[in-house]
Amino acid sequence: MIQQAIEKYYERLKAAWTESNNTLPLVPYNKKVPSIVYNGVEDEEGYIGWHLVRNDKVVNFENINLKLGFDLHNDIKQYLVSYYFMELAGEIKDGLEVIMIPITPLINLETFILNRNDVALDNEWDNKLIDIGIVVLDNNDSLLLCVDNRNGEVLWLNGETGDTEVISNSLESLINAMKPRC
Repeated sequence: MIQQAIEKYYERLKAAWTESNNTLPLVPYNKKVPSIVYNGVEDEEGYIGWHLVRNDKVVNFENINLKLGFDLHNDIKQYLVSYYFMELAGEIKDGLEVIMIPITPLINLETFILNRNDVALDNEWDNKLIDIGIVVLDNNDSLLLCVDNRNGEVLWLNGETGDTEVISNSLESLINAMKPRC
């Protein structure tokens, strides 16, 4: 399940940060983000520790599905509602890194999904590809990280050319394969 994959990822991330920096994972402090995701106080460089926070908000996907004209894949739903997190990023293989959009209490999930769908339609991309972040491939950071709503495969999309390539058979497999960065 996605929830367990995120938990395992965070444990790997914490271990990597503890080993290399002797701290919890740090992110730039954003005063707009509710303090429940932060741990500690902002340091002199503007960074603060963060931790996973269980997302107990009930989300009714019926309205989102109705507006989209299709049902969201269960993996996407689980990803959006299991935890709040500030960073989910890591290397999948040499030269390929993924950076997922943080899910925080500030995000209105309906707006988040519908805006992504609108961007896909405006650019004449396949609107069944739901973008959830970016992919850095050989130092090119202009690729979108997408989940194919039809089958749950994860792929990158080049917004300029429309080219795609599957990088994982599922979101869970992708998260499990991510080597956290510090």
